[in-house]
Amino acid sequence: MFSVSHCSSDSTIELLFLHRDELIVQLDEQLPELADTLIAESDLSARIRVMRRQMPRFLRHLERVATEQDVLARWGLSKNFDEVAMRELVSERILELIESVTGVPMFEPACHAGLQHTYGYLLSLIETPFGYKRSRWLSGTIERGFDLPTGSLQAFPRRGTLLSNLTVFLSHFSLDDQPKPTTIGVTSSFHLTHRSSFAIRRIVESICSPAGSENTIHFRTDLVPFPRRGEPNPYLLIYTIQKEDDAAKLITAFPVGDAMCDELTEPSRFGDEQSITLRFNGFVDGFPREGLVGTRRLIDLS
Repeated sequence: MFSVSHCSSDSTIELLFLHRDELIVQLDEQLPELADTLIAESDLSARIRVMRRQMPRFLRHLERVATEQDVLARWGLSKNFDEVAMRELVSERILELIESVTGVPMFEPACHAGLQHTYGYLLSLIETPFGYKRSRWLSGTIERGFDLPTGSLQAFPRRGTLLSNLTVFLSHFSLDDQPKPTTIGVTSSFHLTHRSSFAIRRIVESICSPAGSENTIHFRTDLVPFPRRGEPNPYLLIYTIQKEDDAAKLITAFPVGDAMCDELTEPSRFGDEQSITLRFNGFVDGFPREGLVGTRRLIDLS
């Protein structure tokens, strides 16, 4: 489904894959240790020194992300609170570090969704019913499901950054009406050859702006089936928010299973006069927690 450039022999690629597996096991141990050490430091400068000493590649990737302004601009805002675990997703001391290195505000009124859901999650310590947040960028589930190069959507790609590679990839599905992001050193160019072959279902929830204007806000949930079956969660959920006359902004993306897809597409949920709430940590200034009444539609994009 995607064409990617390879520049290594099969034997070299196999060795890289083996090395990558070992690296991921190490990261699953090292990242929480790094997070604990960072949180223990009250001084921001000390935290940066800790990261430079314990995991310099993490710091290098954050510094590269700071130069990828077109990538950063494709993301909206999200809350730093998990409503299942009922606690903050990422320590404020880690968010402060990310803000300092990238120059992107990570606090009021909310976090930059792309940075929070990638590098913030890598250093998140909360365990949810679905596991640790960092697992999303260590497991390789999305790569296997879409036949992408190993490591391209994992913590520290050999080329590009996790955020830039992810943004380019998600843009093919959920920002397809926008020019592709301009990125620096993106690894594997993800060229979608047959987008129409994906049986994508889009849930569009529309409400009038909570600010009292006539503007409409659309919350879009795209369900993209993995071309390669066999994963326990064989769909990619991509959540975006689009304000009237503005480009849609990415909020998050993660694999989901059949049960969640069935729940989200239950026929009784669609139509007018539906209760619409923000989901998946999305943030819109002034939007009430109890939600607003709006419409919900199911669109077949294939």
